Amino acid sequence: MYDNRTTSTETARILEFEIDEEQKTLKNFKSYTFENYGGRTQGSVQKLAEGIYLVSWGGERRGNSPAAGIYDFNQNKMIWEIRLDMNGSSLYRVYGIPKGQG
Repeated sequence: MYDNRTTSTETARILEFEIDEEQKTLKNFKSYTFENYGGRTQGSVQKLAEGIYLVSWGGERRGNSPAAGIYDFNQNKMIWEIRLDMNGSSLYRVYGIPKGQG
């Protein structure tokens, strides 16, 4: 889940939950942040592999936040990013398509 948080001082985060639906309990929880990236509206996240996520940082981005990127939170590093030149532009949601399925 992408949590953009809404204040200018909070960094957006990616949340991962593992829920035991039968017992209705939370089995596992992970939270990831990257630098001070985020935006006030929109945004999305897609898990590509363990600890690796495709993220759209949403609209009204803060500071140096790109429009979207792929991040390895296991090593806390950026794999790929895209920035948009147009002021006020944003990506509502991004999707990764597995190789060979596009």
